[in-house]
Amino acid sequence: MATTDTTTDTTTDGVLDLRPPAESIKAELHRLGLTYESETDAGETWRDYPTGLMAVISLPDGLTVTLTDVATGISQTLSLDQLKQVTKVVTVASTQEQQ
Repeated sequence: MATTDTTTDTTTDGVLDLRPPAESIKAELHRLGLTYESETDAGETWRDYPTGLMAVISLPDGLTVTLTDVATGISQTLSLDQLKQVTKVVTVASTQEQQ
């Protein structure tokens, strides 16, 4: 995939660091509880199945991410700076879990 936030680094002590860069959409999705699922022509897909949240990192630049409530199809596209401000994503399934 051609997203700009995919880098790995092997340090002098032989450790392979596969974590996303701290300042990246991937790091922010992980912070919000999503995990990588797959990659398609549309982009890289991340999911949080219990809350019904799906995120797709845009191609080819990887500079935006679209978050979608899979139960309703309601979505919002955010930049990295906007995503950093999100503390919680509320979906139909997440509100049902709280009841």
